[in-house]
Amino acid sequence: MTDKIIPDPKTDPERFKAYLEQQKHEAQEIDHWHANGNPIPRVPYGEEADHPRAVGDCHDCGVRIGQYHVPGCDVEACGCCGGQAISCGCTFDEDEEDEEEVPSDQEMICILLDDVEELQVDVKMLRERITVLETIILRQKAEEA
Repeated sequence: MTDKIIPDPKTDPERFKAYLEQQKHEAQEIDHWHANGNPIPRVPYGEEADHPRAVGDCHDCGVRIGQYHVPGCDVEACGCCGGQAISCGCTFDEDEEDEEEVPSDQEMICILLDDVEELQVDVKMLRERITVLETIILRQKAEEA
């Protein structure tokens, strides 16, 4: 899964929505986990024993019926025991890879460029506000004179 800075849904809802869509897309590329090197098939949404009649998108990760849940979704069933995957206690080889990934140089460039673009917008907005404040101050000084 892509390990990037998660956009703030309040300040940047469009980027946040795109981030969620990317997470759902990437989840479809993982059709199994491994336990001691053995592949364990993932359980698609709607095929969980306790959700046999799922209707609509998953309430937690938003995938559609028949798609794989985003890893960490509280609805995903464990392919080993059938319990809730995030809390069943089964261990998978992938669990050992939870170390924080360091972004590649190219990913870091993209992250920093996004930050620069956001800062440029902020600077432009601040300049506009300063201009408005200066106009108000000049008007007040003219009225006082």
